[in-house]
Amino acid sequence: APLSLSFLFYLWLADDVRKNFLTGYMYGLGMFGFGVFWLRISIDQFGNVGTLFAISITLCFIFFLALFPAFAGFLAARYGPHAPVKRLLLFMPAVWVGIEWVRHWLFTGFPWLTIGYGQIDNLLGSYAPVGGVLFVSYATTLIAAAIVLLMFHFRARMTALLTICGIVVGGLFFARMDWNEPAGEAFRVSLVQGNVDQVDKWKSEMRQPTLDLYANLTRMNWDSRLVVWPETAVPAFYHSLRNKFLAPIAREARENG
Repeated sequence: APLSLSFLFYLWLADDVRKNFLTGYMYGLGMFGFGVFWLRISIDQFGNVGTLFAISITLCFIFFLALFPAFAGFLAARYGPHAPVKRLLLFMPAVWVGIEWVRHWLFTGFPWLTIGYGQIDNLLGSYAPVGGVLFVSYATTLIAAAIVLLMFHFRARMTALLTICGIVVGGLFFARMDWNEPAGEAFRVSLVQGNVDQVDKWKSEMRQPTLDLYANLTRMNWDSRLVVWPETAVPAFYHSLRNKFLAPIAREARENG
């Protein structure tokens, strides 16, 4: 992610508003095109709208999402300072993270593919307990900006190196901290997985066998204090099974502690 963004930030050093908007839009098409193209499968198979329409909906969604990095490119050209250090280290990271923040809530929000999520398993992920995913995004964009300075602006190389070193040292510091502690005594938890094939999951004739499967697997684990089912374990709406299935098994769970 830092290398990808550094290439984009380098292109955004131009003062051409139209060019920066287009490069941001192309970046967005690649980012969201690869990132959410699989939605067409869900829309097609479970929305029952047809393959062609599902692809069309997904493409329209991608074309819309690409406007967010495009707008960031527009802001970089329209309002960014001319000095490379200020533009790269101060303005572009703030603009990128600001646009991600807007994307998190605008029109109900779509926080998927926030740059910081990709860093959760490396050193930058240690910033997450401090300021959430957007803080990780900010650290990632700062490294991207510093890479551009390091490669193309000789006079600012020391500033770039200090920026990268500061982020690394900060990451090492936060990684050594304990962010949580036990609360109360440990207790037993069971994770129940019915492993119902996606091809069969939503068939009407599979509903009752699926309910029976999860009920039986749950009853095998009444010695646990907590039993967890996977997402959409029950292939039906809540109201249709509330009285016949969910309420009885909830009552049985309470009786078993």
